[in-house]
Amino acid sequence: MPFIELATQGESKNAIVNTDHISFVTEGVYGPCMHFISGEHIVCVAELDELTALLGSKPLTGHQPNETFMLSDQELPS
Repeated sequence: MPFIELATQGESKNAIVNTDHISFVTEGVYGPCMHFISGEHIVCVAELDELTALLGSKPLTGHQPNETFMLSDQELPS
């Protein structure tokens, strides 16, 4: 599962997103809005061209499926 980290508007300043679940991205009044298959969405701080570059870059991949993808190698349990 590929993940990217991006800055968002609102209470949560950053989000880690599974790019497999992105349905589409629109340019909204408050900035680019990333819509997910689940129906949820987040508003991003980046401009649409910056977001396009980020989505086209190599995403983070988890150490193990569905767990500990946010931890560095030093923080992983032995």
